[in-house]
Amino acid sequence: MKSKKIPPFFIVGSGRCGTKLLMRMLRVHKNIEVIPETHFIPTLYRIYNASSISYKEFFSVCEDHYGEGGYSWMKMIVQDRWGDYGEFKREMAKHMSLKYGGSGTIRQHLNVFFEIISGPCKLVGDKTPHYGTVIDEINEVWPNAKYLHLMRDGVDVAKSMKGHSAFRRQITGNIKLRNLDTCLYKNRLSEYPDSEVSIVDAMSMWYGIVSKTKSLSGILDDSQYMELKYESLLLYPQSTISKVLSFLGHEVSKSRLFVSSIYPSPFHLSSKNGGGIGNEEEEVPSHVWELRQKLDYPETRNYNRAKEFARSLLYYISKILSPKKLLKNLYFKVIC
Repeated sequence: MKSKKIPPFFIVGSGRCGTKLLMRMLRVHKNIEVIPETHFIPTLYRIYNASSISYKEFFSVCEDHYGEGGYSWMKMIVQDRWGDYGEFKREMAKHMSLKYGGSGTIRQHLNVFFEIISGPCKLVGDKTPHYGTVIDEINEVWPNAKYLHLMRDGVDVAKSMKGHSAFRRQITGNIKLRNLDTCLYKNRLSEYPDSEVSIVDAMSMWYGIVSKTKSLSGILDDSQYMELKYESLLLYPQSTISKVLSFLGHEVSKSRLFVSSIYPSPFHLSSKNGGGIGNEEEEVPSHVWELRQKLDYPETRNYNRAKEFARSLLYYISKILSPKKLLKNLYFKVIC
């Protein structure tokens, strides 16, 4: 295996805040791989801590975390980013045997997991939004890990949460913030009702996750933690991703920066998805509104509409054509 930058970096947030978009924008860049939603690291830490375990024990816990459709997160990740699941397990067993004699700590198992699943990429990340609520636990595994905390207007997040089954179950089940991932172990989340939730409850969940993540970031060095906004990815994709790459210690390629910048749908920029929340607005606790205002929401920034129109045109061209030399040339002629 080629030398990699382990530990991985983590993309965290409230959920429904654009972490998938950020993941896709970073994957465009050479030598960066981002794994979608592992969920199993907190459970591994709480069960095994610093104990030495076999790869079978490692997989038994990882495989037992399930999504809404009843699928194993571990199997989904491997099939999506690697291929044959059985072959992947054999590859992990071989590397664990060569490096550690077969058994090892969860950190050693996870290092091998990330090294193999990311292929030739030298920088690997993990996009599991709610890991922000357990930064202290992950910090015990990787004291030098970096965190990208992506935030979005709580009104938009809450409206999106209301339409998502997993969030409705977490809210109605009153799941503690530190258990938002461990509740997926043995499919325990499915035991809670998938009932309608209020915008007030959803905004309170947004408040809790954002506040907890910001609070736990205090144990990290400044070089380990970066806050950014979903709205900035839409309004200023290139400058925002440039800052992210610099934070991660990765070189900036102008051509790849352009390709990543066309992932956000530009026409969303002129629409105000947030707005108000109608009759329930007065029921939202004052501290929730205070955090929203402190984060400078709702967004009031202006942007260059001519430039955004040009980027919009290229975005829709990219839906038809491969965004390579043609789009690169158009970009540098029209926008730069």
